Amino acid sequence: MPIRVPQFVRKPLLRKADLRAIEAIMFSVLEDIGIEIAHQELEQRARQQGFHLESGRIRLPRHRVEAFLEEERSQRSTSPTAPPHRSPSRSG
Repeated sequence: MPIRVPQFVRKPLLRKADLRAIEAIMFSVLEDIGIEIAHQELEQRARQQGFHLESGRIRLPRHRVEAFLEEERSQRSTSPTAPPHRSPSRSG
């Protein structure tokens, strides 16, 4: 007899409009402010991938972030379902 894995279902924490607003801010920060890179090898790899670096910061164009997220989502949908993440207990 096969073993049944329980399915965990939860209600969404945020509305779709809230998620779109968070996503818009995220894209703006990554594109306009960027991320500081303080590691020479990572800087070199970023340049090789065609990213623009200025003053030690890499700016990530929206289309590149969207493509990355889409690729990650498609890989996740084809991989086995992982159990939900549990936060470590704060007691003790």
